[in-house]
Amino acid sequence: MPDQERWRLLTWNGRPATKEERLKWEAKRNNRPRKKALKSPAEYLEVEKATLISEDEQRAQFELYFRPEIARLVAVNKVPVRVTIEKSSAAITRISGMLKEPMRIALGLARITDLDLDLRIETDADNPSTRPGEVEPGSTARVMLSKFGDPTEVIWSDFKRVKSFRKGSDS
Repeated sequence: MPDQERWRLLTWNGRPATKEERLKWEAKRNNRPRKKALKSPAEYLEVEKATLISEDEQRAQFELYFRPEIARLVAVNKVPVRVTIEKSSAAITRISGMLKEPMRIALGLARITDLDLDLRIETDADNPSTRPGEVEPGSTARVMLSKFGDPTEVIWSDFKRVKSFRKGSDS
């Protein structure tokens, strides 16, 4: 997906965005260059300290935390990440995360008050018509934050597969 099409404003203050609001907001957001992932996810998470949360015959769910050195500017240690793995294929089928307590960002100028991440990932058995590893429709990420005292809600959906941090491969 081209950088100028990454962000799309759907609603503004609980109502559909006007064309002017949408164009202004999208121009500002899409003008910023995409941040490149230079590390694998395992380099951000303490995989060796993963805790088994639940398990059945088909799946196992683990809770992981971000490495302390990642939390320099943002207290991501307040966001546990839950990863569900399908035992038969060792494929990740779901990634979720929730904020334990509010956290300050942007040198204290903004505060995240709620975070909810729920990404479901297709496996061969889930839907034979899709590519394994695709994010299922209906997966969402939502953040509530307060910037200079003004509450803002950001919701992500319609996730698209992007190139991996490894040159030339999909992830």
